[in-house]
Amino acid sequence: MDIARSVELAVQVSRHSDLMIESSAALPENSLRDFWKFSRRRITDWKLCLNRCNRRLAESSNRNRLERSLELESLISELLVSDVLTRLWSAILAAVDERRATNWAEPIARHVLVDHLQARYLALQVLVDQSLLSQPRIHRLNTLRHSAERWTDLLLGRLVCQWDVGDFAFDESQSREFGESHLSYRDEDIRETAWHLILSGARITFPTCPASSPWRTACLRKIIGSILSCFPKHALFQRTGETRLKNSE
Repeated sequence: MDIARSVELAVQVSRHSDLMIESSAALPENSLRDFWKFSRRRITDWKLCLNRCNRRLAESSNRNRLERSLELESLISELLVSDVLTRLWSAILAAVDERRATNWAEPIARHVLVDHLQARYLALQVLVDQSLLSQPRIHRLNTLRHSAERWTDLLLGRLVCQWDVGDFAFDESQSREFGESHLSYRDEDIRETAWHLILSGARITFPTCPASSPWRTACLRKIIGSILSCFPKHALFQRTGETRLKNSE
């Protein structure tokens, strides 16, 4: 599965987040459990693989260095792109708790995010170190990182304006600016056009990012399934998301 498809899903989840936040229906307990469980498994594997890749690359000969570098770049790319959906969904769960004056979903979301940040820190250390990867690879990864951060802030924009979830953004002020701009569209047709443009932009920005592990791909499918199952069954984007998920196998 191409991990970049998770950004497309993030666009749809952001677009339809009100369906869940404003709903009075209880969040499926199994869905929250799966989000936590499979996120933890994937993050744990990222950490193990990052440490192993770093060690192997430091010890590798020139003949094996290219292969090790490709493996590490792919791993870090996967982690950075995953930031978008992880932060967005965590913020939505926090907004659900705020809306209902409960404290059930947000602790799960924050726990997952803290673990994700730890793995992200390990990845960024590689970019700062600059001895394990070539400058062109570091440049590509930094460009990808900036794109993922900006798209995260964009998709969080409306939520940041409406709920106390600013700390889930990379740049809260920028995210709020995005949100205020989007909320200023009063015409429904204009808002729909804006969402179509956002989705097209996401596909252009993140054209491909294959997952570097079948095992983590399986975890991602479970994570996406847990997210989709929290929305009403009649939601069109849910069926579309499931279809695209199957088509990306």
